[in-house]
Amino acid sequence: MRKKVLAGVVAFGVLAAVATAGLVLVDTPQNGPDNAPVVMGSNSTAQGSIDLGKNYLVQHNILAARDQFKLAVQTDSTNQEANLLYGVTRVFAVAEEGQGLVTSGLDSVREIFELTGLIFSKFSIYGSEYSAPEKLAATTPRTGEVLDFLKTKLLPEVDNALINLNAVSNTAFSSVIDPSSINKNSGSVITIDYADALVIRALLQAIKCNLELLMVYGLDVSLPDIQDAPDQLMTYKQLLAQDSTLLTPKDSLRLATAKTALISFIDTYSTAVPYLKNRPGTDHNLFVIDVPVGRNSGGSGSSGLTYSKLDEITNNLAGIKNSLSGQVYALPIKSENDRDRFIDLSKFFNSASPIDFRAQMANCATPKVLSDPTIGGLFPLGLSIAQDSNLPTTSGYLLGVTCTGKETPWLKVKPDQLALYDMPYYPSGPRTFSISNHGTSNLVVSSISLAGLNSSQFNISADSCGTVPPGGSCTGTASLNAPYPYSVLSADIRISSNDLSSPLTFVELWGMTSSITSNPGPSTTFGLTINRNGTGNGSVSFSGHNFTDYFSESCPSICSGSPHAGTKLEFQPVPSTGSIFSGWSGCDSVEGETCNVIMFSARNVTATFNRDAHTLSVMASPPGGAYNVPQTITLAASKDAAIYYTLDNSTPTAASIRYSGAISLDAPKTLKYIAIDPF
Repeated sequence: MRKKVLAGVVAFGVLAAVATAGLVLVDTPQNGPDNAPVVMGSNSTAQGSIDLGKNYLVQHNILAARDQFKLAVQTDSTNQEANLLYGVTRVFAVAEEGQGLVTSGLDSVREIFELTGLIFSKFSIYGSEYSAPEKLAATTPRTGEVLDFLKTKLLPEVDNALINLNAVSNTAFSSVIDPSSINKNSGSVITIDYADALVIRALLQAIKCNLELLMVYGLDVSLPDIQDAPDQLMTYKQLLAQDSTLLTPKDSLRLATAKTALISFIDTYSTAVPYLKNRPGTDHNLFVIDVPVGRNSGGSGSSGLTYSKLDEITNNLAGIKNSLSGQVYALPIKSENDRDRFIDLSKFFNSASPIDFRAQMANCATPKVLSDPTIGGLFPLGLSIAQDSNLPTTSGYLLGVTCTGKETPWLKVKPDQLALYDMPYYPSGPRTFSISNHGTSNLVVSSISLAGLNSSQFNISADSCGTVPPGGSCTGTASLNAPYPYSVLSADIRISSNDLSSPLTFVELWGMTSSITSNPGPSTTFGLTINRNGTGNGSVSFSGHNFTDYFSESCPSICSGSPHAGTKLEFQPVPSTGSIFSGWSGCDSVEGETCNVIMFSARNVTATFNRDAHTLSVMASPPGGAYNVPQTITLAASKDAAIYYTLDNSTPTAASIRYSGAISLDAPKTLKYIAIDPF
């Protein structure tokens, strides 16, 4: 997995511009010396060059097609079809331009990949075939060289392609690529309309924004030197060690350019949506990015874009655009801590005072992680990693990444629960657990012992543990002693180490033993009752031997059955919206949230669900105060709560005005608001 990540970093940005899309064209072999193109018309006119370029395009000869479309634009700079096709192909040509040339710099995406060690049997934006080495080759370019390639080769093509796309202004624009018109028997007719032109322009603007940001915060490291880093944190540590300017702003004026490109992307996308919806017929595939767009399914299930999805994206982009002007935006993603969702992008794109993320990560002199939890105001409510933790804790591991002399081990054990059975007809045998070091210094395991109520009934062994280097691991096993009369056992494996955040780590042990030697027989059954308890709602789903003989597939409240003796059942909680699962009772063992039961007697199992208690918060932007000009106020609530407000100084309730969009005020008012849990 790490090799794939590193290989991706080599071509970061390039793939965003080139390999994120594939032209929707017929799949015929690429043109070559023995497969000469069919020449159509004369290229002495713009239309002749366009026709010839389409011919090359159908045969997947991007470079030749690009040259013909370029000639068409030079012949007639106002020709909108020539401008669109030239704009598209000039960017895609960056993938293949310069093949076979011996130059001092990087010339193409293919060259970058080949220098990493990939061997192509086929290279095309329509699909490539290659063999990959086990490790990145020593010739792999430094990421700084790739950045130079993006800056000098790709970014200028994107800028010029945007000029070409901006020339497409006719809302009735149409371009047809028809393989049959050039004596080709395969493929289908492709129609490119004004909506396609807008989507392509929006994509190029998004690519430009990302490229500009890479110029500001990009890295310059040798990937082969760090590809053997044993774990994720060590990879980060080596990246920071190799590039002393990583995550510090280098060319901050580009932030303003990136912001302009982002705004242009949002505006162009918003302009494109009505044209996408008003296309005649049902579903259509977008040109360049082969994505179906339709009223309902988007043309091909979950891979497409429905009209409602287009509107959802529009609304989210509107929030991002407002955030660029200083309004706080709540990201439409779930977070363990709601305040992490609120962002102010105007701080991130502030070219006059760019954020130095490296300096924000840790103060090595203090030591302190995230000395400014807001990261320069980017997260107005702060990040929970700094506010909810005290060193040494998980945030302390970040300190070991950024500060020399603060390295620390990080012990992880899997699984953290083990269930062992020594039952007639269901022996589990020994179970294995692993101890791994995900930190930045050696993990010293000083002892592994048993404790708890029935510790004498278990055995453990972990002979290979002792000093575990970063990225290393060791294994241990747990087993039961000789069976006793039917009983349920519990104990803990206790792992002592030099991990300061968790010097004593536990693995829960559950055991079930029986000295019964005779089979009760298939006709013997025992009663089993499933109960639901607590202040919340939920159901129980389960699987096991012939479970449908006794229950439906989910148990919404109380249900009962009579499974056969020896039947093993596994129960899972399914909390309802607004509720959380709180725990089991009556299980033989619990692994994660799974309750395990083996039927050798009548059983009662209870799942407890409680209401999801959480603190609701509302963020207003701009905040309350005295203003001399009319204001537009936006409100954002946590946990998808409903917001109600008043403007007459009265206390808001669920009967007040429900917030549905920005509130405009042009006179003195007192705005009061409240968030109410919808569940």
